[in-house]
Amino acid sequence: MIDDNRLMGLERQVQRVEKKMDMIDSKLDAIAVQSSQISDLQSQFRAVWRKMDQICAPDGIIATIQSHQSSCPRGQMKFLWTFTIGIASALGATWVAVLHYVMEASKQ
Repeated sequence: MIDDNRLMGLERQVQRVEKKMDMIDSKLDAIAVQSSQISDLQSQFRAVWRKMDQICAPDGIIATIQSHQSSCPRGQMKFLWTFTIGIASALGATWVAVLHYVMEASKQ
């Protein structure tokens, strides 16, 4: 009788330990998933910083653009901007005239 009670007590303890082990197993699975996600984010973060370093490096993209812009003659740049603004104004005026014509035609 005592052995049966002891045996049942041990079985209950084993069941409790098994439940706790199952909980630990599920927690470890969640930690593994989170660890994988953290690793992915870290690699993406490193890639972004690598791109930023390429852009801002002394021989990077921004430095290249600045040196290209500084080599453009100011006279040509002023002419291009004047020409661009003139073309944009002419297109805007044409659009307004067409819109006015359409509005007048719809009234009749």
